[in-house]
Amino acid sequence: MTQRNVPVQKTTALPSEGRLDHVQLFRVLACAGVFVSHLAQRVGLTGRAYSIANFGASGVYIFFLLSGFLACRAKELQPGNDLYDVAVYYLKRLFRIFPLYYAVICFYMVLYSGILRDAPPDPGGLYWLRFFLITNIFVPADGYFWSNQGGTWTIGLFIAFYLLAPLLVRAAKSLWRAYLLYASGIFLHYLWIGAGLAEYGMLIFYLHFFLLGILVWRLAERFPPLKASAIMALTALAIRLVIAVLGQQGEYFMNLSWIYAVLMLLAGNFTWKRRKTGVAKVFQELDRFSFDIYLVHGAVVECLTLLQAKVTLHPVVVIMLLTGLTAVGVWVTYHLIERPADAVCKKLVAKVQNRRIKSA
Repeated sequence: MTQRNVPVQKTTALPSEGRLDHVQLFRVLACAGVFVSHLAQRVGLTGRAYSIANFGASGVYIFFLLSGFLACRAKELQPGNDLYDVAVYYLKRLFRIFPLYYAVICFYMVLYSGILRDAPPDPGGLYWLRFFLITNIFVPADGYFWSNQGGTWTIGLFIAFYLLAPLLVRAAKSLWRAYLLYASGIFLHYLWIGAGLAEYGMLIFYLHFFLLGILVWRLAERFPPLKASAIMALTALAIRLVIAVLGQQGEYFMNLSWIYAVLMLLAGNFTWKRRKTGVAKVFQELDRFSFDIYLVHGAVVECLTLLQAKVTLHPVVVIMLLTGLTAVGVWVTYHLIERPADAVCKKLVAKVQNRRIKSA
């Protein structure tokens, strides 16, 4: 007697543990895009070549989207978890960001205030406190030095989002609530612009990018990739139509974020298992150091900018310096900052978990 083949029902749920290969892919591409955009500025690209290279700067918005997406996946923020879980989530996020961020800021402080002694005046009188207290997200400053030094302007946004993440993930616990939350984020964005407050409260201005990541997660956990991406594309068209009907101007990076969302959903089944091992290992290593590359290369770019103001450098030399010094800086920060910080974080997490056990 032959046994009939019973079709297995395909689940659309995303795995709760382990790396998602398509997220790794997008994170590396986002990091590479930011790196290339800064490199293009330093080698003096112009015209179409510069426009293509500078498109990589939009990688920042992929990072925003990924942050919202991965917040929904964090095991500490799942339904039924308590305040101890939230405390662990905060510890992991803050120890991931703050040690390297403050190391980079200290480097800038030594460079400008200690070595060059030409730090420009701060419009708000905050000077280095602006960076140590991460005030840029609600106290604006004119000029590249105080508003975007070394590409650190995004750090305050990440911190603010992570602090709100437990509430936002809970608020978007279903697909329709995620839609409502995302729509609210877009509404607040345009309300903030209309009120003339775009330079204040940066999180309100940029929050919808993070909320889009949450919506992408809810779509991905409910539908297969092709259907989820189609729904996202229709959602984007509908929102774009509503924005036009209300007489608001469409925004380039908002439109681009929808394209990234569709592509992320389409790539939901991507895996390295059937790819070339060498390529997979390269992406895995780059992903492992992505945050270090993100901040360290900004510091190198800052130094190259100062150097090029005094010395003419051939583009090949600029490429070699930016790539080589970034690699050295990443190795140093990973071993002297990232790994020790991770060890301290694990000890603190263990203490929180022990206290939880004792209080049970």
